[in-house]
Amino acid sequence: MDARGHLKSYCCVENFEKALQTISEDISVVGLVPITEYDGSNPVPVIVSLVNTVWTLLQHRQQLVDSKRALQLKITVLSESLNHSEEKQKRQEINVLNKKNYLLIEKNMVKLLEQEKCEALVKSNVLVKKVQEQKQQLKSRELRFKFEFQRQSNEIASLQDKLRRILSKEKGDKWKGSVDNSSKAKSSDEHSKLDCVEDMYKKSINRLENNVQSLIKENLELRKLLDNVSSDLSHLLTNSDLSGKNDVFDVK
Repeated sequence: MDARGHLKSYCCVENFEKALQTISEDISVVGLVPITEYDGSNPVPVIVSLVNTVWTLLQHRQQLVDSKRALQLKITVLSESLNHSEEKQKRQEINVLNKKNYLLIEKNMVKLLEQEKCEALVKSNVLVKKVQEQKQQLKSRELRFKFEFQRQSNEIASLQDKLRRILSKEKGDKWKGSVDNSSKAKSSDEHSKLDCVEDMYKKSINRLENNVQSLIKENLELRKLLDNVSSDLSHLLTNSDLSGKNDVFDVK
């Protein structure tokens, strides 16, 4: 290059033939037709050869430009395809990650449900045992109730029978004939005693009847308690998906 930054001339009048020979050898190496040799008198054939060579070089240059443009276009297409593939891969990775998280959550939910099911089964077994115990207690109380009911009923019947005899005796005394004053005084004392006895029997009968009613009420309350526990147990078994075992846990 010169001081202005331009390329220096390769060929001049003095080295024309030498430069022409060098260029001819160089282009033949790359497959182009060598330049016609200069005979020293007629430059036209050399000029024609040079023009053809330049034209060929320009064609090769244009082919290179077209190839470069096509290559750049292909690179652009491949780059866009690569970007699209990378984005698609990222979306797939995100979907895979989301699926893994979902499966992990679902797995934890299954474990939690299994744990709750086991806890519900334990609670159900406890409730079943409790209900069975209460059922046995209720049966024992029913037996005691029946025995006590029968005993107090017999006692009431006995007292009522005694009371009837007393009342019958008192009624018979009213139809007796006249008696003397001393007999009347004695009869008045006997009637007073009979009234006391009658009152005592009536109070005893009322007390026994009240006891019987209390027993009946207690028995009804126990039955209601057992029904409530049985209902709660059935509800728990249904919510725990253990309804298939109702034949085992049936307490009614």
